[in-house]
Amino acid sequence: MKFFEQLPSKSVFLLPVVALVVGLISVDAANDRAQTLYDARFRERLEADASLRITVRDFAIEAAEQNFNELISTMSARSFAGVDILNDPATETLINSYGERLASQYIHLIVGSVADGGNVYVKYAFPRSELEGREISDHPLLASFDVGLTPPFIDQIAYRASLDNDLSYTSEGALAVRRMLVAIPNLDEQLVFIVRANVADIQRATDTFLRELGPIPKLQSYHFAPGSDCIMQYSAGVGEQPCPSGNLDLSGSVVSEKHGEVIYLLPTEAYIEDFEGGRPPFAYTELLVTLIASALAWAIAVFFRRRLSESERELQAYRGSLDSKDELTTALHTMVIDNLDQVSALARRVKGADGIDTEERRYLNIALSEIGQLRLSLDAQIMADADGREDLQARARKGNVDTKELCRSIRRELERVADDEGIECRLLADDELPESLPGSQYWVESAMLALINASQSFTDEGFIELSIWVENSMQGQPELRVRCRDTGISWSADDGDDHAAVAMLKNILNGLGAQLARKPLQSGIGQEHLIQFIHD
Repeated sequence: MKFFEQLPSKSVFLLPVVALVVGLISVDAANDRAQTLYDARFRERLEADASLRITVRDFAIEAAEQNFNELISTMSARSFAGVDILNDPATETLINSYGERLASQYIHLIVGSVADGGNVYVKYAFPRSELEGREISDHPLLASFDVGLTPPFIDQIAYRASLDNDLSYTSEGALAVRRMLVAIPNLDEQLVFIVRANVADIQRATDTFLRELGPIPKLQSYHFAPGSDCIMQYSAGVGEQPCPSGNLDLSGSVVSEKHGEVIYLLPTEAYIEDFEGGRPPFAYTELLVTLIASALAWAIAVFFRRRLSESERELQAYRGSLDSKDELTTALHTMVIDNLDQVSALARRVKGADGIDTEERRYLNIALSEIGQLRLSLDAQIMADADGREDLQARARKGNVDTKELCRSIRRELERVADDEGIECRLLADDELPESLPGSQYWVESAMLALINASQSFTDEGFIELSIWVENSMQGQPELRVRCRDTGISWSADDGDDHAAVAMLKNILNGLGAQLARKPLQSGIGQEHLIQFIHD
């Protein structure tokens, strides 16, 4: 008895708690979606800005390479025509002309000849003509370059020139060097063409070009020689900076591996802050809706609690006037069920409202399922207490059944089971089903809900099909028939000791004096159960 008195008062405050939890889950999910979209937009923007910077830099270098290849072709043609290109003023003028083009692109040109023994001597140098005639065999410009290979041979390197190595041919800083071993027609010795670019100069030229297009994206680039350490760090729009010590975190960078160096481009803090304020928008709308819904749920809970408190006081006042324990139990049961129906109706309205997403709908389905289980548990206990009491069983069978309302209620439960469990559910109602039948609307519905609950407990996949029709008894009275077909594991009313769902169904049917029969499906998978409601 104490259970029936305390259950509504305590459980009603679960409503605002559920509303708050569901709302906070929705806010968290909205923030996760916003973060995912923000990360995708940021990555797309970063790749676009980094690709533009790399493209501008590659275009400048490739234009210089084109001039460089034209020079080699022209020198080869002049030598093939019989000109001594190593001692020809016109050839020197030609080299200086191409050297000026390359110098305008921040690239310096050195042409060396390979003498007997493999030593390399500078024949032409632009703009450093004073270097002509010097030997550069051991200079870092030709590090690991084998002049004994069969021409043509091309490779590219990158390194950092400093006081620790010879600066007579280069300026201090990170260098990208292209080396080409060439055999010229009618020329006994092979030539080594060297073009070298100061990496910082190329990056500054890229800044100049991008500045004409608008604000320079504030990216940070780290330049590496292949298989070596960092040779330069460069901040776009700021300039060259020394490489940081220790290991670098280059995750999420955009990478370029062309022209003898490996470049990693990363966003700076300023770049991140410039992009949409550096963070995705917070789900304030969802949070506001959650707070409003929680406040409303709390108000409803307080209202229900007040009503329940009034009911409890009234029960205390007239408990002594009730004739028996059975009448008190029935009254309490009716009060609990009425409140459960109100909460269920509220949950279904919230579930059907606009803006409810799949996750929120799933939690509402869980709440409806728990409410349904509580109802069936109470009904089964009531009927278990009424077992063997013909007067109570007769009272439970009195009244009229509104078949349309019954079908609507059963259809709602089947739709919930389909949404919650992923099982195909369908209701088949006879077209000739009368609008009204003798019997208790509430207890017939409970029996059918208990049958669905039992069938669901044994069915993980496939379908559950409920059929409703009417047959005339031997006395010519219409009697309701309910058949449930499913593809679940075999079960019967004898399994009530091991399965709570079957025990609840069995208690309710026994209290109503209804009969339950079972037979397997013709397909061999699943079974069907038939309830026959018998009326005196």
